Amino acid sequence: MEKVIIRIAGAALATLLMVSAAANAEEAKGASNGGDIWRSVLPNTRISEVRPEQHLPGMFEIVMGDKVVYGDGTGRYLIFGHIYDVQTQQDITQQRIDEVSASRRIPWDSLPLEHALRENLAPPEAPQLAVLFSLQCPWCRKLYHDIKSEKDKDGAITRKGLEFQADVRIMLLAPDKPKPTPGYLKTSEKFAYDVADRIVCGTVPESNLERAMADGFAERFSADMAASKSPPDRMWRTRGCKSEPALEAVRKFAREHGLTGTPLLISGDGRVHRGYLPPDQLLAWLREGRAVSPATEKQEVTGQ
Repeated sequence: MEKVIIRIAGAALATLLMVSAAANAEEAKGASNGGDIWRSVLPNTRISEVRPEQHLPGMFEIVMGDKVVYGDGTGRYLIFGHIYDVQTQQDITQQRIDEVSASRRIPWDSLPLEHALRENLAPPEAPQLAVLFSLQCPWCRKLYHDIKSEKDKDGAITRKGLEFQADVRIMLLAPDKPKPTPGYLKTSEKFAYDVADRIVCGTVPESNLERAMADGFAERFSADMAASKSPPDRMWRTRGCKSEPALEAVRKFAREHGLTGTPLLISGDGRVHRGYLPPDQLLAWLREGRAVSPATEKQEVTGQ
């Protein structure tokens, strides 16, 4: 009797393994087919991963840059939104987005840094930080004031009283150049583009960015533009400069990497973080990707 039970159990286990292997093979085949279908349907979209979505039978999870969306197996229907597990009270989609962001790397040398505004006060050993930055983003403005370079009377680098050192590059993500249409002169896109143009082509770009981040700037700039006062709010512009190549280079970089939302932070070792971080958390995040010696750490904290 015992031998019979063992034989039955062994046969059941073998059957289970065969079914599991078949299911895994079918899942792999489905993922491959789903990936082929959606990459052919969306040839201009950067799709890094496609796999069956276990929480939505018959659907696929599609990773597009820093987005996670869902599509069917025919390449016709897409679902944008979050899967929420009511029983466990977990946001399944957000967990997956966090996983994708944590594992993602963008090589530092692939960034369009030749078109970025740079903070030049950081010492050579300081951690590197690139920020995808929008002039229409309130959190970008807050981040700017956190990391704005200043020197105290002894020459130590400080930022608004916070002991924070990093080699910061700001990449302006501006809207496309607006086409002349009725009323376009009063649109927020036209305003953002004009300001970005005067920053990139400024005689001192960093100074123009600082003016754009000051309180009351939008009102002053708009009033001067309406009155044809030049330069608006003293934002001097280099004669003959064309800003569109630089602005388009940043837009192209964002499109190719599927980057959306600002501020978006990229560390020197390629890690990506979406959204604002307070200065202490930001510096800690930057340090995660680099070995910091005690001497270097003392310099970074005290500015000595």
